Amino acid sequence: MADFRIQLPDGPDELARRELDWDRDSGDWTVSEQEYGSSRWNMRLPATAWDLGQILVFFRIIDPVSEEALARMTPGECVMAHFAQTGTKDLLADLCHECGEHWLVYRLEDGGTWRLYGRNCNFAWYRGRAVDPLDDVLLARLLTGTAIS
Repeated sequence: MADFRIQLPDGPDELARRELDWDRDSGDWTVSEQEYGSSRWNMRLPATAWDLGQILVFFRIIDPVSEEALARMTPGECVMAHFAQTGTKDLLADLCHECGEHWLVYRLEDGGTWRLYGRNCNFAWYRGRAVDPLDDVLLARLLTGTAIS
């Protein structure tokens, strides 16, 4: 099961819905694919160069990163690479504070809205849900650098 997921835009093959999955146990990114009109997902497909390039787009990484390195970077490492290149905290990430097994990533979008990506412990996926730092404990902690009690 994926520990973090990025919905891919239509790419070279527009016959399927595709998602890029980070798997903590295997330590790599793979692709899940669902043909349009089908309910079945094909999982753990190898990620192409185009797929891996979408990591750079999602995590707003400016400088080039080798495909080999990119294929092994955790969502947290991708956020750190973005921060190292830009010095901005418009992307924040942490492991779930309840189980420590899956990533939650927050992106500050144009207009000042924070959006949450990742999943919860019950495998419900967040795919850009708007969140408020006053209501989201983990986001508030990441913004202020304080611990969750």
